Parts: sequence; structure tokens; C-alpha cells
Amino acid sequence: MADSRIKEYRKAVEALQQGSFDLGLSPGGEDEMSRLGQALTGLAEALRRQSARADQLAVISQRINEGLLIDDVLEEVYESFFSLIPYDRIGFALLEDSKEVVRAHWARSEASDIKLALGYSARLAGSSLEEILRTGQPRILNNVAVAQEANGLFEMALLTYQEGLSLDPNNNALRRNYTRYQEFYANYIAPPEIADDEGGEDAQENN
Repeated sequence: MADSRIKEYRKAVEALQQGSFDLGLSPGGEDEMSRLGQALTGLAEALRRQSARADQLAVISQRINEGLLIDDVLEEVYESFFSLIPYDRIGFALLEDSKEVVRAHWARSEASDIKLALGYSARLAGSSLEEILRTGQPRILNNVAVAQEANGLFEMALLTYQEGLSLDPNNNALRRNYTRYQEFYANYIAPPEIADDEGGEDAQENN
């Protein structure tokens, strides 16, 4: 006797072909047919997300074609993309000085104090953006500040840590990284201003 789920799954495939992603399947069990039902459910969810992204991009493209300024487009992206790509900050930068310097032209964040704000600049060489521009492939960095450290962008990393903690002060992993970086920054990167001042005072006293 044929498994009754075959007909149900066939209808589910037909629904997917018509752009309907709510299949209403409940594929419990551990047999092969149940696994097939679970795969169909997963496929429907993946297609639903892909369709939603395409719709959002179409809206953005339409807004651009309407002649909106870039700031307005970026605001639209920030307001509408969160359901598709979770984030708490979006920044926009442009290349300057013969494509050697990246300068921030727009940023929006859930943080009350944006550290990498309008006008902040850094050299492109050694940054993750350099690799993106070279390959044309997007990248996802799970810990941006650590990546900035690794590329020698120490000032940028410091600001990124500070802004990240203002967004999520209870993130213990981020705080541990920041504490470690503070020690490294104080010992090897930051100018020894205190030592210089003390030396200057001693010199004045000796004179």
C-alpha cells in the first residue's frame, strides 16, 4: 500500500512551485518519508527567506530609481533589513585619496554613542575591506574588532570594542576580549604620555 504522505508531499512541491511557502506539513518520525517531509519544510523556509530578500532589494532599487539621496536609501536599508539580516549597526564608507583611504560617510547604530562616526578614516591597506574589493566577494566577520586587531587597525579596533560594549554591556566574551585588548593597547600601542610627562618633570627638577 502506498504511503499516504507521498500525495501530501507532492502537493507541497506543487505549492512551492507556485510560490507558496506555508506547506502545513508535520513530518514527525524517523523513517525516510518523515525525513523527506522535514527536508521539504526546510526548503520552504529557505525559499521564503530568499523571496523576502528579493522583495526587499526590489523595494530598495525602486527607491533608488525614485532619485532618493544615498542617506535616504541607507536609512531605508537600516529600517527594513533587520528581519532578514540581524544587525545593530550599519556603516557606509567611500574610497578617497587614489583609493588608499576609506572614510566613513554614514553610520547608524543602536548604540547611544557612535565611535566610528562620520569623517572617521583609515588606510585601506591591510583591512578586511581591501580583500573584499580585491575579490568582489562579501565577508561575514563574527568579531570585527578582533579582525581589525589582526590587520593592525588598532585605533579602529579600540573604538569598535567601545561601541560594541555600549550596545551589549553584558556580553562577557566581548568584555574579555576588550580587557585583553586594553592591556595590549596600553603596553604596546598607546604613546607613553605619562612616562614622558614624568620624565619632563624630573628634567625640570634637575635643572
